[in-house]
Formats: sequence, structure tokens, C-alpha cells
Amino acid sequence: MKIISHLLIITLLLLIIPLLLVQVDYYKTAYADKTVTFESPDKRNAVQILGNKIVKGHHYTIRDKVITYGYMHHYTVDSDYGVFEVTGDHALLKLLKEISAISELKKIKDTDAYLEAVKQAGMAPIDFGVSMINDPVDTVTAVPKGAFSMLKNLKESLTSEGDPGEDSTAKQLLAVSSTKREYAYQLGVDVYSSNKVLQKELNRIGWAGAIGGLSVSVATMPLGGAAITIIKTAKLADDIRASLRSEPPSKLRTINREKLVKIGVSEDIAEKFLSNPYYAPWHDTIITSSLFRLEGVAGISDFIEFALGAEDEVDANFVSVTAQTLGNYHKSIGKIKNIKRIENIVIAETVSGKAIIPFPLDYGVWTKRADQFFNDFLSENPKYKGKLEFWVTGKLSKRAKQELSLRKIKFREDIDKKFVYIY
Repeated sequence: MKIISHLLIITLLLLIIPLLLVQVDYYKTAYADKTVTFESPDKRNAVQILGNKIVKGHHYTIRDKVITYGYMHHYTVDSDYGVFEVTGDHALLKLLKEISAISELKKIKDTDAYLEAVKQAGMAPIDFGVSMINDPVDTVTAVPKGAFSMLKNLKESLTSEGDPGEDSTAKQLLAVSSTKREYAYQLGVDVYSSNKVLQKELNRIGWAGAIGGLSVSVATMPLGGAAITIIKTAKLADDIRASLRSEPPSKLRTINREKLVKIGVSEDIAEKFLSNPYYAPWHDTIITSSLFRLEGVAGISDFIEFALGAEDEVDANFVSVTAQTLGNYHKSIGKIKNIKRIENIVIAETVSGKAIIPFPLDYGVWTKRADQFFNDFLSENPKYKGKLEFWVTGKLSKRAKQELSLRKIKFREDIDKKFVYIY
């Protein structure tokens, strides 16, 4: 009887213990789900992020409150020329250069050369004359669409080298574009910027050159060139700026299309990319030139497919910096053999066996989304375990660094200080 009793007890224990273990696992999981906390962006002000020297400068003040969207800082800037809002640290630096450029362009209005150009424009045989200088619109193309509708193939006449015998008005418009590009180059700003105040000032100078004979000379160039002194230089960056300076948009489009096709992108996909309205010629040229450095690397079409998803200028900036990171890494750090995208994340596989995720951000925190992405990614791609590196332009939180390290993911911060970027 004792033996039977002992057997019954043992049998019951064998039945009950697994149930107890399941319950323990359940409560451990439930408890873990309740106790796991994720980060949200820190509430930081402009001074904490940028420092006192940048927050307030000539003609501008950055508001103290900074909002963070998707790892990017959103700034509001009060200036002598209006209120501006930008998303991203790089976009902010670009805006500050533009504010400096606006200031320098306005100074030109007081020069003798400019006043003489206005005088000459008043005597020019053109319907618009001085009004195009004194009250410029923010885009050159906004004027001819209505006023010069009689011109054939107007779009091409505005953006390409014209035939020697073409209408003189079209030639003047080409001169406006050329003058704008020259001044933008000298000031270190994007001639295709969406900044309407900058565009108006560039157009004012452009019309003064086209109609009034204002030349780009020592007499009219901004003194000091505050904007240009903060630009890092490198051969590729210099080449891109020189191209943006010398070539009209239609020629840039042709050059960029040819480069993309040469590195394996189909003409159809290349055309879709170059036709995306959120990429200015500035973006197209920087992205294409950066990818061209990857000639021979597989999967560049995947990157362009990824780029097609841009839905605003912030996306375009993100893609531009990502492309520049890939080009810089390939030329300076290690050779890339393949590019692929997983869940709209770009992965660069290197010849040495590493996998690099280039990711432009201002400040990265550990969110539920980040946790899920990296867990799923490593689970579905075990070959990357111990070989994955996360390259970011900004900073990562302490928690983010810890979580990445636990997963044996290496990380590199502030890569925008290691490489030369154009923004």
C-alpha cells in the first residue's frame, strides 16, 4: 500500500509540476510585460542640444522649446526675415547658412553696382524691367508660365542652354538662373532651396544681372562670406558644388540619369526617382554622386526603390545623408559588396562580412519600435548576429547603447563629424 501511495504522490507531482512551471512562466512573462519600460525623447531645450553659441546669432534666435519627431529635432527660428521651422539638426544648420546668405544678399542692394543695374533695367526694352528687381517672386518659373506663355517649349528654355537664335527674353531668363547659381555657390547655399525668402533675394540679384547688367564681381559679392567659412571641403563635395554652379537643372537631370543607369539602375526607375517632386536638383545630384562612388556594388536599385518612398523634404534629406554615408564608408572605411533594404531600412553588406545600417538621426532613444525591429531583424537574419553595426549622425541615449550592446550590435555616433556631408 505504501508503494502504491508513493506512486500516486509521484504521479500527481509529475502532473502538477509542469502546470506550476507554466503558471510561473506566465506570471514572469506578464510581469515582464508590465515592467518593461521604453524611452520617449527627452525634453531638452535648444541650449542643451546646440549650446549658447548657436542658439542666438546674427539676425536670428532659435526658440528654446524643441520638439522631437521620430528621432529628429524640430526647431522654430525667429529671424529678421521671418519665422522658419525646420526638422533635423542638419536642416537647421542649412537654414542658418541661408539666413546669413539672405543678410549678405540684402547688402548688395546698397552697392553702387546694384543701383546702376536698377537704373539700366529701367531703360531696358522689356515689359517687366525694374519691377522684377524690386518685387521679385520666389521662383523664376512663376513669372514666365503666364507672361511668357508664347515661348515654345518654355520649360526647356528656362533650364537648358538655349539656341543662339532663341528669343532674347528666354536668354534673359537663362541669365537669371546662371546669376543665381553663381551667387548661391559663393555663399555656400542651395540655389534650389525651398526657403522662399532666400529665393526672392536670389531672384532680385538674378534679375538685376539679366536686365540691368549686374555682374558677379568683387564690387557686388558679399564681403566676409560668413556662410562659406563653415563649409567643410572635400573633393567630392567641391565637385558637386561646382556642378550645381555650372549646370542648369535639365543638364543635371541628364547627367544624373546617365550615372544611375551606368551603376545598374533601370532607366524607368531612374526616371521615377528624378521625377519625384520632393527631391530638388540639389538632392538628386548629391544622392546620385554618392551612389556613383559605389560603382560595382550590387543592389543600388534597391536603394533607389527605397528613395522613391520620400513624401516630403525631410524624407529627401534623410535619403541624401544615407547615400552620403554609404559613399563615404565605401571609400574611407571598408568596401561594400551589396545593398539591400529590409522594412525600409537600408543594409550595406561589406566584403569583410559586416552589415552596416546607416541611419541619420539627431537623438536616438530605445523605443518599443526599435526593440521590436532589432529583435525581429536578428531573429530572421541570424547571419548578422555579432556582425551588425548601427551608424548614426547624432547621439544615442545610454539605454539605447546598452540595448544594442546586449544584442552584440556595435554602434558609431556623430559620423557626420567623421565624414564630409553636403546639406
